[in-house]
Amino acid sequence: MSVKLTDLRRAAELRPDLYRTYAELERRIGHTLSPTRRPLPEVMGIPPVAGSDSENLTGPVGA
Repeated sequence: MSVKLTDLRRAAELRPDLYRTYAELERRIGHTLSPTRRPLPEVMGIPPVAGSDSENLTGPVGA
């Protein structure tokens, strides 16, 4: 099964709290959830932001 980056970005926009949870989990356990072995913030190009509004997640990838 393959997931498109646009799908992951949209999921992060819709559920920034869940995105932060997964990014924090990766950081805490020192392992990624991706078969690419790249952490979510690197793959997505967006940091696990502290706020719950999705406007922080809508910038261009890598910004």
